[in-house]
Amino acid sequence: MLPVGSGAPSIGNFSLTKSLVRLSQMSARPRFELQFNITQNAVLERMNKEVEAVQESFGGSSSKTALLQLKQKRVTRELAGVQDYEATTKSNRLTVKDILTDLYDLRDLAAPATEAEFLAKRDEVAAKFDKLRTATSYLIGAPDLLSKRKTEGPTELNAIVTGGFDIQQEIDDAQAAIDNVTADMNASLTIIEINQDMVVNLRDSLQRQGDETSIAIDDVEILERKARIDAVKETQDKFGRILSVLSISFEGSQAIAESIATATVLGQERDPASILNLFD
Repeated sequence: MLPVGSGAPSIGNFSLTKSLVRLSQMSARPRFELQFNITQNAVLERMNKEVEAVQESFGGSSSKTALLQLKQKRVTRELAGVQDYEATTKSNRLTVKDILTDLYDLRDLAAPATEAEFLAKRDEVAAKFDKLRTATSYLIGAPDLLSKRKTEGPTELNAIVTGGFDIQQEIDDAQAAIDNVTADMNASLTIIEINQDMVVNLRDSLQRQGDETSIAIDDVEILERKARIDAVKETQDKFGRILSVLSISFEGSQAIAESIATATVLGQERDPASILNLFD
């Protein structure tokens, strides 16, 4: 049995209490690391969930982007219609001008000596009317009446009775019929050319709108991506600060525990040969 006041058992310079304290300090660090890792993982898991929530909040298109995309679709659809209309009017313009040239030639052939040439030319002109395309009516322009001319023109030309062009009346009737068809085609040509100028302006306007809308969509998407990145970074920074506070807190707690143990149990470490040991 130990004498009263003898303190903790010791053998020579060996102190059981100090050894136990040192052992406790040695095992405290792994426990600290384990607890800190558990806490850190929990914080990181929470951070990941919040980051996912931030990402989802930016999922899909914003209302502004959606409106711009709807405008882009409308412009694209209208531009396709305008370009088709432009192509049709351009084709019809060339065909009408070709028909008018043939009608002038046909009129000159209304004579006794060229009846056979007249009939062959009439068939050639009538066939060209089949090349006319009906342009889809659009928001601008006036009806060119080509769908009507396409049937009436050949009908009127084929109704011409040549009779060998033996009498002047036959020549006059043939030329009058040709003049009627020519007047109708000239009227349609005037409308086509006006419509073509208008549709070119509309096409250019729609192309500019499409380009401007594409740029606007890109600008909005860039701003949205930046906002998403900033929001994620803000969340990450917030949890980074939390982890820093936890780390400092754990380290501080460990340092305080070690200081208390040193001050109360271990005392100041001295060399075994120190003269101060005489006063223990």
